[in-house]
Amino acid sequence: MVFQNNVLSGAAGSGTTVHAINQSIRFNAADSPYMARTFGTPTNAKKWTLSAWVKLHGKTDGSSGGVRLLEAGGSAGSEDLISIGSGYLGYSNIYFWSRTSSSYDWRLQTTAEYRDPSAWMHLVFVFDSNNTLSVDRMKIFVNGERITNFQQESYPSSGDASRINTAVAHRIGAPVYSSYYSEGYHSEMVFIDGQALTCDSFGEFNSSGIWIPKDVSGLTFGNNGYHIDGRDASDLGDDESGNGNDFSTSGLAAHDQVFDTPTNNFPTLNPLDWGIRNAANSVPLSEGNLKFTGSNSIGVYGTYNATVQVPSSGGWYFEMRVTSIGSVAKDDMYLYVAGINFFGDGSVTGSGSYGSAWSAGDILGVAVNATGIWLSINGTYQNSGNPATGSNSAGTPSTTSREIITGDGSATTNSSLSGILNFGQDSTFAGATSAGGNSDASGIGNFKYSVPSGFKALCTKNMGA
Repeated sequence: MVFQNNVLSGAAGSGTTVHAINQSIRFNAADSPYMARTFGTPTNAKKWTLSAWVKLHGKTDGSSGGVRLLEAGGSAGSEDLISIGSGYLGYSNIYFWSRTSSSYDWRLQTTAEYRDPSAWMHLVFVFDSNNTLSVDRMKIFVNGERITNFQQESYPSSGDASRINTAVAHRIGAPVYSSYYSEGYHSEMVFIDGQALTCDSFGEFNSSGIWIPKDVSGLTFGNNGYHIDGRDASDLGDDESGNGNDFSTSGLAAHDQVFDTPTNNFPTLNPLDWGIRNAANSVPLSEGNLKFTGSNSIGVYGTYNATVQVPSSGGWYFEMRVTSIGSVAKDDMYLYVAGINFFGDGSVTGSGSYGSAWSAGDILGVAVNATGIWLSINGTYQNSGNPATGSNSAGTPSTTSREIITGDGSATTNSSLSGILNFGQDSTFAGATSAGGNSDASGIGNFKYSVPSGFKALCTKNMGA
């Protein structure tokens, strides 16, 4: 698989330098994450704009609430909602609606479904009930384009106020009155109180036709306006607009500040590209599609491809932490990189032992270039290998099969295993260990162990996208 990214770094928009976004916030549904704030008196409850960048999770089991960008409630069944999907791969429309006693007052539901877990996506929602044209009272923009095709479409009456931007409870990442939580990444969450802006206030097309972010610091935010960018890991709900409209957080920790952003996209595992022997079971992904968890079902195995292939040139480095492992039989856990299989028992494709068997808590480092692949365990390269000098590699990479694949390769009952990847976006492995703080030679990424000389993090900045 390759990046299907609509935001590629390194290109300028309209002849200017790209506004760099340095961090995002990871929402992991199992942690029940959300941000909360009760709004104050609005500048104008009948006119507002919401902008956000998101990277979807796309869970296979539908256990999350998709991506909930903002919800405001007065009581259960009477709330306003802006979200993407419900968590199911086949149910990933964009929703923008208000309801009272479970009956819809107005709503837009896109015909298109948004499922790509490899790409960052920019969304803008506009509410302007005093607009003369009813179809202009609610607008949705995706990556610089207005959406006009809806399977559900009704608009507010002239002068209607929404619950969003009134003095009621608001949440990002979860409903106000139920328990469905966001899964995926949020970045640059901006709310403008009292203005009906377009997407052009938040982004622009560069010379290659790619939608890229703009600096929003110069906007006028209004009474309830906010700008949450997650730059303070100790206070992820901090408002950077100058209004002091901070959100309290629940289920979010410092390690949920990650370096996967709209201007530097990192790989994850891909829920759309998974191998499973028994389709009734899946190997769930969590922690922003970086963690896989095996199944204990008889006759079941599951594997996931990463969202990027290893480039055929250059040197590349990433890590995987073994969270739990079963009997360490050959196929119980494996890591496939560009034609070479590394197995949990310490063996490698085409030979016997290459190094030590893996244990729970081990951090594997993989260095790969055009001539070799090397594996380290807790910072020590196996078989006395040295990727910086090119000595003692595990094998020569394939020129045709460049995938990164990991998961459960066993079809036995002994498949209680899990692991979590770090391509440079989170060296704590979702809080399992302390951060390493090691970047590549370009100063990109955060790895637990040192990146060998001549190797880089797999991300759009380094890949020249």
